[in-house]
Amino acid sequence: MARPGQQIWASWWENRSKKLDWKILAFSLLAACGLWFMGHLARASEFTLSYALIPKSSTKCDYIGESAIPIKVIVKAKGFDLGDRWFQKDHTTIPLPTESFNCDGETQLIESQRIYSLIIPTLNEGLQLKEIVPNQIPILLSKQVQKKLPVQVKAIAKAKIGYVFSGKYEVVPNEIPVEGDQTLVASLNVLQTKEIELGHEPVNVLLDVPDDLEVGQKTVQITAIMDTIVSKSFDIKPVWNESFVSKELYLSDDLIQVTIIAKAQDLRSLQPNQIKVLAKPSASGIATLETQISGIEPEEVILDKATVNFVAI
Repeated sequence: MARPGQQIWASWWENRSKKLDWKILAFSLLAACGLWFMGHLARASEFTLSYALIPKSSTKCDYIGESAIPIKVIVKAKGFDLGDRWFQKDHTTIPLPTESFNCDGETQLIESQRIYSLIIPTLNEGLQLKEIVPNQIPILLSKQVQKKLPVQVKAIAKAKIGYVFSGKYEVVPNEIPVEGDQTLVASLNVLQTKEIELGHEPVNVLLDVPDDLEVGQKTVQITAIMDTIVSKSFDIKPVWNESFVSKELYLSDDLIQVTIIAKAQDLRSLQPNQIKVLAKPSASGIATLETQISGIEPEEVILDKATVNFVAI
């Protein structure tokens, strides 16, 4: 049987324990949280921010490409600096100077380390830049120039009966403004059309435009110029071919009718002295005839006789 003093002590301890249970529990919980927090502060944490680079054209180069280049910036923080991640601005846009990059019209890969100096000032104090993804950033810089190029027609022209293709085209417009890389533009002297078959009516034709070249328009209107075919006759006295000269042989006095089929504009200016009927003798006493016409290119020449007689003097 317990003594009265022992009973009193046991009762007091029981009552005291009941009062301390929640305090001990709360203290233990706070101590555990504190230990976890201190451990978390002791190690570095990483997180990713979204950035957009805005390349700027310089006086010597023009940037070609998307207006913004997306990149990922991986940063790390340690200790109490971890709180800065909640205050760090995401989706940051920064200009990208291009003066130090090559201006050769070719895509170049810029190492991400070259832009660390642009990113670091945008980070809150306590945040450290670890890396940029991708580690190589494609940039296309070119010196853009402008000029006008004449249009060169690639076509097959087919004329109706009674007409002939003049060899000329009417092109509207006959020059096209272009813009592109300096090297590309300098290599071009003309802009060719796509190959097409033309008749008497005007046709809209696509231009054959090189890649990476900007043009004022992509089509031109082309009309094949046709000439009317007409005929005209001349009476010409034959003469000996210049390769054969003889005072002992005499050609008959017959005049040869020469009918020339050609473009109307050519025949209007053709004179008889531009036409020669040349005779070439044979052993049979008959000379074969051929024509020589200067100043025009006839479609066809018709003689009313293919041969003439000649006699010895």
